Amino acid sequence: WQDALAHVQRGITFEPTSLQLHHAMGLILKELERYQESLLSFEKALALDPNDLASMANKGTLLQILGRLDDARAVIKQVIAREPNNSAYYFKLSTITQFKDGDPHIAAMERLLLPGTESRPEEDQINLHFALAKAYRDIGKSAQSFRHLVQGNALRRHHIDYVENAVIDRIDRICQVFTP
Repeated sequence: WQDALAHVQRGITFEPTSLQLHHAMGLILKELERYQESLLSFEKALALDPNDLASMANKGTLLQILGRLDDARAVIKQVIAREPNNSAYYFKLSTITQFKDGDPHIAAMERLLLPGTESRPEEDQINLHFALAKAYRDIGKSAQSFRHLVQGNALRRHHIDYVENAVIDRIDRICQVFTP
């Protein structure tokens, strides 16, 4: 990451108004766990283009990491308002929000899962089911929360390559190696 950082820094000296370079700088600094500097890079990118949703969403993530949850929520809600069909943003919102009954984001997520939307990518459906599970848990609707957990986990299971006998064999080998 250090080499990438040096290259991007050099690029910014030659092209200081490049949204892409400031965004890349933010991503690299985030990977290096230099969160405050990363946030500043995304803010520079947004100063160049206030409508750049990728920089805005990353800014929300950095605010969350830095513990500025109210600010993070406000930014993620802005992103959702501009791109209301992106499931990843609803999932992010669910991780930093205590939903209240009647929250319009719950209805919006439900609309994205209505019959006829099964053609949405599975990852989108998974994000929405888990976000809705959290939202319904927050408002005390356990049955609906559990239903979405079951559906999200069923979809997630398709992406997990789990062969029980192979796992058992691996555990047995570990025990043999580390047991005196």
